[in-house]
Amino acid sequence: MAIATGSTASLIGATDPSMRATSSSFLVAAHSTHRAAAFAAVAELMDYLKTDAPFWKREIGASGSRWIEPTDADHARRRTHEGNDK
Repeated sequence: MAIATGSTASLIGATDPSMRATSSSFLVAAHSTHRAAAFAAVAELMDYLKTDAPFWKREIGASGSRWIEPTDADHARRRTHEGNDK
């Protein structure tokens, strides 16, 4: 994959003060000479974040917070990227 640059940004917290639940947003961007490589890089990073990033696994709601686990489908998507960095 020929990625020239990449960037991530996250927002964790209430986006509206009247909200009781905390929400999160995440942005992933990639720049490449070919858009397919950029799209693939973004997909790979998002799949990694969903399965392996600790901050992604905590949900906060009106009844408190809970830790969630990645699903089998999340792990399967993550495995599709293995070996793509060669």
